[in-house]
Amino acid sequence: MNQIIEVIPREIGTSEVNSVDARELHTALGVKKKFADWISPKLKDTMLDEGVDYLVVNPQEGKNPKGGRPTTNYILTLDTAKHIAMMSRTAKGKEVRAYFIEVERQSTERKGDIPAPVLDVLGQLTTAMQSVGEGMQVMGRSLNTLSDNMEKMQSRVEALEGKATTTTNIHIMPPTRSQIEAKRTSIRLQMLKNLVEINPGINQSQLMGLAGYRRDDKSIRKLLKEMQGVLWEVLPYLNQYLYYPMEAE
Repeated sequence: MNQIIEVIPREIGTSEVNSVDARELHTALGVKKKFADWISPKLKDTMLDEGVDYLVVNPQEGKNPKGGRPTTNYILTLDTAKHIAMMSRTAKGKEVRAYFIEVERQSTERKGDIPAPVLDVLGQLTTAMQSVGEGMQVMGRSLNTLSDNMEKMQSRVEALEGKATTTTNIHIMPPTRSQIEAKRTSIRLQMLKNLVEINPGINQSQLMGLAGYRRDDKSIRKLLKEMQGVLWEVLPYLNQYLYYPMEAE
């Protein structure tokens, strides 16, 4: 299916819906009137509600590339765009409306392919993330602070050991860097495991965010990959990796 107009999910009103740019719709329909002279009567005649059927883009948020005052733009819900296309009563309007219906059908089919348990988990995940998100981010920051303190402790012990005299017969063995790194990894794994147990079905980016790590942290992504099948099971779905806690053997 050739793309006539870009359809993008946006939050309009209280939910996320498919939407289109009103200027792109104006162009696709081949309307001869200027955009400003066309859009306002359309919205008024159809008795559409701002914030429910469409959004007004504040002109102060953009610039007019041709100079002068910034232009006002509108974001329409897909249902609104279909209605306006039908009202045009032209072959082009019929084609655009049929395109919107096909886009909506394909979107519905993709949602229908998702297993019901996965949809339930994703719905529960949102609620769980809100309740534990802030605490997990604090835990992640605390982990980084703990790691820094352990390295500082090693440096201080090494300095004390260097000052010790041969008559004391005391030999302090500081932790090695490999031991520090192993402890750090153990703490990270425990925190990640706890997050997966609290939020079964969480995806990789959400898991890293809750743990307080940047989503482009390659070391953590490598750790997650190495622990697949050891601490958690991973279900690849729609280019995402959904994590589920491993069952005790």
